[in-house]
Amino acid sequence: AGGWSDTPPLCYEHGGAVVTAAIAIDGACALGCRARRLRESKIVISIEGAQAPPTVCTQLDDLNDYCSPLAAGALVKTVLLFSGFVRLRGEAPPLEQQLIDAGGGLEVVTWSRLPTGSGLGTSSILAAAIIASVGAVHGVAYDKADLVHAVLLVEQMLTTGGGWQD
Repeated sequence: AGGWSDTPPLCYEHGGAVVTAAIAIDGACALGCRARRLRESKIVISIEGAQAPPTVCTQLDDLNDYCSPLAAGALVKTVLLFSGFVRLRGEAPPLEQQLIDAGGGLEVVTWSRLPTGSGLGTSSILAAAIIASVGAVHGVAYDKADLVHAVLLVEQMLTTGGGWQD
């Protein structure tokens, strides 16, 4: 189970299984997210404990790489687009105006004590945490079924092909 054995096409060709377990690292949640409004019209994305500086988005072009899974802040950017917090397509106004209309900028901080590519569903679990955190800032609460569906859609927007088993 896991490690992509439970996602198409592998599971269609060879079968697959999903095993669900919750784990704690040093007695704490293995991953999570927190989000808050900013007065400034910008989006700040950071990873707690990372050596890299925060990703700061001040214009729509800063969000265009949302579907490149290895781009800085790609998962958060994808959630922001999925949730409608910001829009890129159509007659989208400049990011500054969208953030003013939404009540201000946004800071999103994520953390994970699990390795990328571990097969533990970390991107989907982290996506759920980001969706719930961004939703809370907007006053939107997701029930479990809606959150699961949202995660699948976010993973597909991100173009990883993941999210099916999680």
